[in-house]
Amino acid sequence: MTKVLITPFRSSGSSGGVEIFSEYLKRVFPDLIIIDYSNSVNESLLSKIGTIPFFGLSEQKMAFVCAKYFLKLHRKLDFDIVFSNGMFGWYLTLKKINIPMINIFHGNYAGFADHCIEKRNLNYYITKYQNGMFEKISGKKKKVVSVSKSVKEQIKKYYGLNSTVIHNGIDVEQFKPISKEYAREMLNLPRDSPIGIFVGRPEYAKGFDIMLELSELNKQINFLCVTDQVIDIRNKNIIIRFQIQNEELYKYYSASDFLIFPSRFEGCSYVPLEAMACNLPVIASKTGLFYEINSPEIGAVIPTWNAIDYSNAIKNVLQNLDKFKSRKFIEKNFSFEIFAKNYKNFVNKILKYTGEKS
Repeated sequence: MTKVLITPFRSSGSSGGVEIFSEYLKRVFPDLIIIDYSNSVNESLLSKIGTIPFFGLSEQKMAFVCAKYFLKLHRKLDFDIVFSNGMFGWYLTLKKINIPMINIFHGNYAGFADHCIEKRNLNYYITKYQNGMFEKISGKKKKVVSVSKSVKEQIKKYYGLNSTVIHNGIDVEQFKPISKEYAREMLNLPRDSPIGIFVGRPEYAKGFDIMLELSELNKQINFLCVTDQVIDIRNKNIIIRFQIQNEELYKYYSASDFLIFPSRFEGCSYVPLEAMACNLPVIASKTGLFYEINSPEIGAVIPTWNAIDYSNAIKNVLQNLDKFKSRKFIEKNFSFEIFAKNYKNFVNKILKYTGEKS
């Protein structure tokens, strides 16, 4: 008996949150088989078909291909539980599979559309209603996990799905602080000026526009932007580093004085968890995990997307750097051990109910 996870992609170093989650889940359940598009692509003729103009359905197609590959494996192997990420469980909802299924929501398209896309944009309707419909299907007839309280409330509001909250957790041995002076020397960063770090895609949804405003409002601070692409920025106090491997990020967190996280929509992002594990105070928008936590020991949570509010918070944080205990907060609440315990308990409860055992 073994377990399987159906997901878009496997981790590739500088991966997104879903890919990182998948690798953590593999550590919790070493027998876990991960099915993603790259190892399923040759199993269906549909993978040879391109996207449909305007209504691409590319992710839905990928999910279908992965599910077909799983069904092929299922004829040969016994599985005791099936995990799926996001909408990648939609096709299995339509099949009769006598295995407990868990669908994990790391966010949701409907909520993302309402927070990050203008309603005048056709992409708003595709994202909210087309993609949202497949997410709703994906959560039907399954046990559902949300990675934060905000996701739990949103998938109830948009899709009518009840869920259990299991927060993401991180390896606090992989992400731990090193000397700030040593990290800056190693990374060839300014030695004497304050550094704020932004990690994420340089786009509106991640609040990159706010980060740019902050660089204009705070000329005395260097802003280190770790992104997935080369971008042309003229601001002299912005330092761009791109395509950094996840296992190298602790050096960049350690070299910084604070994390700026003005995202407009999140589930339970790994970036602030990793930064806090490196004892970095966080200045974050009230979204995702920070919708439910606002401890003074971790930094500041801003309920707006006004750059002035973030700028004021930066000044306060820099004046009180010694009072923040971010790493202790992570060790107590969001370690890998807690994450593993929560998933094992959740799965064992399901298997006990169905007469199986992990």
